[in-house]
Amino acid sequence: PYEGAIDAYIDGLNARRGAVFSSNYEYPGRYTRWDTAIIDPPLVISARGRAMRIEALNSRGEMLLPVVGKALGGLDDLTIAETSKRLIRLDVAKPGRVFTEEERSRVPSVFTVLRTITALFKTEEDANLGLYGAFGYDLAFQFDPVDYKL
Repeated sequence: PYEGAIDAYIDGLNARRGAVFSSNYEYPGRYTRWDTAIIDPPLVISARGRAMRIEALNSRGEMLLPVVGKALGGLDDLTIAETSKRLIRLDVAKPGRVFTEEERSRVPSVFTVLRTITALFKTEEDANLGLYGAFGYDLAFQFDPVDYKL
């Protein structure tokens, strides 16, 4: 009954922002098949190093951006560099101390921002509400500084 249910979303990706995630792997009692499609998301979050941008892509995003900005404004490890109707630009501070292995995942990083936004919108009423997209391998550098060499 669900065959082709996301075809319109897949076609929509030719001209609109969004994503389709799909798993056709099934194992009884453990994994089931699923599809998730998103078209015209309200916000986009991007990062380069410790600089981040949260952009409103449409009117829904413009309504969400002040709420996100308020949540992020209370974090000590962030400097909000710019705020407008469609953009929050911020910088995550470099760690001021050495963190133990056990603390490493809590080092101030772009993940601090992502965790804050995730917590802001978390609800038991909608298990599909979340942040969807791609993460680049360079996010690993948020945990371990690496000297760039060619």
